[in-house]
This record gives sequence, structure tokens and C-alpha cells, in this order.
Amino acid sequence: MSADLWERLSAAVRDIPAPRDDLMVELPSHLEDDDEIAAFQAFTDLAASSAHWTKACDHISEILGEHPRLAPVAVTAALNSEQPEALVTPLTSLVNSWYLSLDLLSALSGSIPYGVPYLNELAVIVQTDLTKALREQAEHDPDEWLESLALSLKHLSVHLGDVGHGADAVLSAEEAVAICRRLARTDIETYRPLLADVIDDLAVALQRTERHDRAVECQQEAIAHYRILAATDPDTYVPILADMLVRLWRRLTAAGADGLPALAEAVGTYRDLAAETPERYVPLLADLLKSLADGLKAAGRDEEALAVQRATS
Repeated sequence: MSADLWERLSAAVRDIPAPRDDLMVELPSHLEDDDEIAAFQAFTDLAASSAHWTKACDHISEILGEHPRLAPVAVTAALNSEQPEALVTPLTSLVNSWYLSLDLLSALSGSIPYGVPYLNELAVIVQTDLTKALREQAEHDPDEWLESLALSLKHLSVHLGDVGHGADAVLSAEEAVAICRRLARTDIETYRPLLADVIDDLAVALQRTERHDRAVECQQEAIAHYRILAATDPDTYVPILADMLVRLWRRLTAAGADGLPALAEAVGTYRDLAAETPERYVPLLADLLKSLADGLKAAGRDEEALAVQRATS
């Protein structure tokens, strides 16, 4: 189908006041699996028309049924739409009803960001199916597939946490950590970044389920790995280490322990970063300095708190 015809159809969809089955019913047959620009435009216009055109979702389902490989494009359209549910509902139906290849599940997983409320349930379904498929692959060829399985479990843990399935999120994160420990035993230099990342994810999942002591232990272990990484690649890992120290402060505080040493180290690290990139780090440094002053004052360390306050003025 020509670009001009797509443009005319798109304009027509936006303007229709009532159902026009004759206008859209033929659209799926004119799309190709690699025609992502036209597909994005079609999904976008159909979603926009769904508020006043009851058949819009049906046509989205038809397109996805004919061209399931365009599902990631539909996710992108949903992220840019004021009517995302018009796309999410057919996408969920597709994933629940069709057998999707490993490649397509991977592409769908990659298209769904964390923390988007209307995509959370779809994300869990996609990531669960992808994890199952990767687990089957890893059973036959662990050298090839274990890392991919760990990454999928990592994403599944985050998505499960986003929908409030805290216990399941912990289980997924624990399995991801176990796999990464296995991988790291064979090549620690290659797998240390992933191991540190999934241990941090486990800390997040544990914190969400109020298992504060274990969350602190995991955060400390992740920090130990990030210290090693920051020593060899400071540009990449010092900012991550600084963020990990802030997380440790918060987890220690939640566990009823003294988090001020971690916060003080985080302040020092962010001070160095702010000296190099002030526009990025100075606002965060200011917030942390205030938190440090407040914490010192609450601990009865008034002189230290005053010194921090003077440093911020």
C-alpha cells in the first residue's frame, strides 16, 4: 500500500463519527511484517478512533492476528497513545491465545518498559512465557541460554513486583541470582556486572516484602561487586556505586540500623561526580546533604550536622 493511501486512510479514521467497517476491514491484508512505519500509523490512528468507533479494537486484533510480528510496534504505539487500552487489550489476547516464537517474545519483552501501569499485566504474561521458553532452551544447551534465562528472570521479578506479586518477585530474583553465581564461578570478570545487577534486584524485591535484613545483606553484596567494577571502569560504575550507597542507606534505615555511614559515603561520591558534571549531580547532592544533616541532628550529632549545613550554604 502506498504512503499516500495510508495517509488518506489515517485521516479518514480520525474523522469518522460512527462505525465504518467498509473503510478499515481490508487494512490487515495490506500490511507486511516489516512495514513498521505503516503499522505504527495504523495502530496509532485506530487507538485514537477507539473512543468513538467501537470496531477499532476489532481491527487492531485483526492486524495482530494476521501479523503477530508487529506486536512490538503496537506496544510502542500504546506508549504514545492517549487510548493505550485499545491496543493493550488486543495485545493481551494475542499473547494469551497464540503460540509466539522465542524471537517474538524477546522482541515484545524488549518493547515493554518497567513501571507503566497499563502495561504491567501484559509485561508479566509476556515475561512469564519468555522465561518458560528460555528455561526449555537452557535445559538442552545451558552454555548458550543460561545468561538469557537469568536476564528474563530479572525482568520477570521487576514486573511481578510492579503488579504487587512480591513473593513471586523474590523467587524469580533468587533464581536469577543463583544462575548468575553459577556463571560467575566460570568467568567472574564477564559476569560480575550481571551478578551485581541481579543481586540488587533481589534486594529491591526483598525490601518490597519487608524482609529488611536480607535486603541489607544483598545490597551490601551488590556494593562489594560495584566497588570492584568502579575501580576498573570508574566512568561507568562510580555513578552506579553512588546510587547503590543511597539504596543501602535507605535499606539500613528501614531495618532500624544506622545508615548514616553509607549516606556519608554516598555524599562524598556524589560530591566528586558533581565536580565533574554539576548540571546532573548538584541537585541530587543537595538533597542528600540535607538528609545527612537531618540524620546527624536526629542522632544527636549536632556539631557534625551544623558542619554539613554550612557546607550546603
